[in-house]
Amino acid sequence: MLPLTDSRIGKVLRFLLIVAIVGATLGGRVYSDFASSNSLPPAITSITPSSGVRGTTVDITDLSGENFQEGATVKLKKSGETDINATDVVVVSPEKITCRFDLTEAATGKWDVVVTNPDEQSATLEQGFEVKYPAPTITSITPSSGVRGTTVDITDLSGENFQEGATVKLKKSGETDI
Repeated sequence: MLPLTDSRIGKVLRFLLIVAIVGATLGGRVYSDFASSNSLPPAITSITPSSGVRGTTVDITDLSGENFQEGATVKLKKSGETDINATDVVVVSPEKITCRFDLTEAATGKWDVVVTNPDEQSATLEQGFEVKYPAPTITSITPSSGVRGTTVDITDLSGENFQEGATVKLKKSGETDI
């Protein structure tokens, strides 16, 4: 064993410092690579609400699952349609995400919900979200009255969000629909 001198102690300390710095740098990189390549993929179990109305923005209050990572992205996906990317995505916990979808131009029907973690692993809840038609609204009807016991031909029924095949009924409380 060599006697410890000030010179040797200085060299040993410099060596240990270099080893510590290099080890921390390499160790951090190796650990980070290991952690990202061996993390569990996300899974989606439910979404609340599970539907929204075309032409509106819907706030998702609980996208539930597991293994969500900070920085995850969320989107709605439907074959033949442009993806709808969520905004205001917040990973509340590894089991919960909140976000917002703009359904202004969304096609109606069922959409897949996709969560992608920063490590590029993703999960899909197939047909987990439905974009619905907005309810119809009637603004006017012509004629606006008729004679009891006769047939009245409606010449103009105005409003919004009418769908092909819709039916029209006149309702009065306590009376049979016509």
